[in-house]
Amino acid sequence: MENIVILICTLIFYQASAVVFFPPEVEFCQRDENLSECYKEQITKCFKIFKSGSQQLGIPKLDPFYVPKVDISGSPGQSIALNQSYYNMYTYGISTSYIDESRVDLDKCYWSLLVTTPVIRIETDYHFNGKVLLLPIDSQGKCNVTIINLRNHHQSWCERYKKKGKSHIRITNYTMNMLADDARFDFQPAEENSIIEKVIDTVNEESIDTFNDLKIGFQEIWSALHMQTANNVFSKIPDDELFPY
Repeated sequence: MENIVILICTLIFYQASAVVFFPPEVEFCQRDENLSECYKEQITKCFKIFKSGSQQLGIPKLDPFYVPKVDISGSPGQSIALNQSYYNMYTYGISTSYIDESRVDLDKCYWSLLVTTPVIRIETDYHFNGKVLLLPIDSQGKCNVTIINLRNHHQSWCERYKKKGKSHIRITNYTMNMLADDARFDFQPAEENSIIEKVIDTVNEESIDTFNDLKIGFQEIWSALHMQTANNVFSKIPDDELFPY
């Protein structure tokens, strides 16, 4: 949902070509003792400024944020063990996100961000295949999800390497941990089947448990997208241009 975070973070630091396109209210962060606080303030500001995206900067529309397809494999041992496919996923509310905490340690090549989104609403088509509470299920249809007070802790670790004589950054590990005060699921199966309807009713009624079971797959998918996006940018821009002294 927030894989745009790392792109915005990178652009805030990278002044050489992006400065022409950034609105005047965005300030660029310097590599000094105020780096983490600057990081926190400017990313929060960018969530709102780029609600409609930016063609010049390659930032997609944030509200709604569109993902054509997400596939998540079931996790053995969970009460909800489903192979999940989501199609035409529209996520609303990302532009209201803000950074609660930020820590940037360039010497140790480490970032930590705690991002809060008051309300996330997702509209998507779905296809499930697997088991819920030991009951087999194969269902497809529409789904609406509302997540209240989503807190997402992003952490990344990196290394430096030489490319054409210049130092570049490569992220080696990216993790996310999502917590929510409440989650409301409304799966609407297209088929009429009493067993499937009973299982879906259980999933909808136990929404916070459903969220905690399903979030594992989402965290893995979005972490991989974050790392890929960041490394695509970092491979093109030397370290000293990304983070000027």
